[in-house]
Amino acid sequence: MLRDRRALRDRDTHSTSLAAQAAEPPSSGALRARVVSQLRSGASVRVATSDGLVIEGRFARSDSESLVLDTAGVADARRIRLADINTLWTRGRRVGAGFGIGAVIGALVGGGGVAAFGSAISSNTHEQCNCGSAVAAVAVGGALIGGAVGAAIGSIEGWRQRWP
Repeated sequence: MLRDRRALRDRDTHSTSLAAQAAEPPSSGALRARVVSQLRSGASVRVATSDGLVIEGRFARSDSESLVLDTAGVADARRIRLADINTLWTRGRRVGAGFGIGAVIGALVGGGGVAAFGSAISSNTHEQCNCGSAVAAVAVGGALIGGAVGAAIGSIEGWRQRWP
């Protein structure tokens, strides 16, 4: 009986501590450090600091307390404390996202357009339209064309906010 009470008490204490850990938000310093640790060497980075400065450069390295950027026109690399970073951007392309969005839009517009056109023809002629295969074919074609256009648009380089 005494052993059962201890087991229940230990279980309750353990579950309470896990719930408390889950409820605590992770520190912004740890999240900021994680974002910085995921940067690739040579990546174009833009940092806005708590002083109101905006610094652009190539990511050189980082440690637990700072980020080092090679900046154009400055002989030495620029060291920025992680705690001073308000906003962090990286320059990159979003080809995959552009393809996906373009494919969905192309499929909906192409397939929907053919479906609407087939519906209009069948209502005017009072005949049944078996145009399901045409709708599917145009939807696939629209997805491919829309995906290609979306990938082309997504391949345009731009700044993406990484922190916060």
